[in-house]
Amino acid sequence: MRGTYKSNGTSNYASITPEKAVDVICRSFRANQSWVPSKALSKCLSVPYQRFLIVTTPKDDLSNLIWTSVLVLVYCATHLVDYHESWYEVADASTAWLRQQQHFVDQREDLVRSACNLLNVGDPDQLLSTLFALVVETPDPAIAEEEAVLLREGWQRCFLNEPPYTAYYWNAETN
Repeated sequence: MRGTYKSNGTSNYASITPEKAVDVICRSFRANQSWVPSKALSKCLSVPYQRFLIVTTPKDDLSNLIWTSVLVLVYCATHLVDYHESWYEVADASTAWLRQQQHFVDQREDLVRSACNLLNVGDPDQLLSTLFALVVETPDPAIAEEEAVLLREGWQRCFLNEPPYTAYYWNAETN
């Protein structure tokens, strides 16, 4: 038997570890931009699969991709904070993709608030002003080149353990 159901119709999945959740989330990331609704993500986020689908078919409809991506990002930012180094890069790529989607831009507040409500997260305003902020500074080309040089010279990109998860560089040889 794959899953059991309570009499109230909610799934009775066993909790998965945060490490496993990060693994499922990172492996499910598609085309360096979004997540497609799946039963694995449903189990990972403890959200009924039908709640992932805005449009029931096809599951790779743009509305479903946007909604699922918002759900996953809210989950990561609120439930997997201690593992942010493992998911931060996919979150960065996905939020950049979301900002290019007119549906997300138009419905951003409703989508984030609905995801927070579904995942029992109390403060959507903080997520709206940080992770889901629409205004992002355009990176300076000189800074981008400097970062590329650092990576080639053995520096590793790391992130602070607490919000705002600022990036910094660390070198194992020089510490």
